[in-house]
Amino acid sequence: EAGLVKITEHRLFADGSRELEDAVLAFRSEWRLRGDLLAAGLHVDAVLGGWSGEPVGRGAAELIVLAHR
Repeated sequence: EAGLVKITEHRLFADGSRELEDAVLAFRSEWRLRGDLLAAGLHVDAVLGGWSGEPVGRGAAELIVLAHR
């Protein structure tokens, strides 16, 4: 599906042990994300651009969503 990226995270700990974890990242526009959440029965209260409450486009290049049922 478009917008999905498969990654494998590699972690090396101080004791020399290692851990691998596969994940899928979903890249969506703010409007696509709002629509997907609405379709899932959620009401979006706010979409932020970073963990400190920055507006979209001015933060950590992430979409932080506050939503409820």
